[in-house]
Amino acid sequence: MPNKLWQYIYAEIPVISTNLTSLTNFTKNYKIGEVFRENNVNDFIKSASTILENYDFYRPNLKKTKKIFNWNNEANKIKNIIDGM
Repeated sequence: MPNKLWQYIYAEIPVISTNLTSLTNFTKNYKIGEVFRENNVNDFIKSASTILENYDFYRPNLKKTKKIFNWNNEANKIKNIIDGM
């Protein structure tokens, strides 16, 4: 995942991403933003408008996602892997 995605999540800014499979799945599964078809200006405008019209919908989802994907959780996962070696 691109660093910019994590920066948006931690700043609690809804994401507008291109329709790459991993980004699409992540964005839709966690309900943190909208996806647009690459090189389609009208689709981008539609995604941006949807976010602006429903901004409050994304905020709690961003907060939840931020709690799931944080360095403390990731450090614990890495520690468990190392401890299991």
